[in-house]
Amino acid sequence: MKLSNICTNCQSIVTEKNHVEIFSYGTHVLSVKWDNEGYHAYTRRWDGWSATTARHINKALAWYGLLPLTKKEWDAMPVEEA
Repeated sequence: MKLSNICTNCQSIVTEKNHVEIFSYGTHVLSVKWDNEGYHAYTRRWDGWSATTARHINKALAWYGLLPLTKKEWDAMPVEEA
């Protein structure tokens, strides 16, 4: 696994399966999984919301070439533990 520093207090890890785990202030907040066709799916890992964490998530998504999430999209996702 490779740790990437996206910005201050925001990191991501790419797993052996090429999935991405995003962390904000050390808290696991989002997982991104790709299938063989390149389709991606998000799994929300944190039940909170803050403007700073939203910036971290969206910077990380941009890092991987993905579109940002809105608060409405974030709120609509169920929280699943890793």
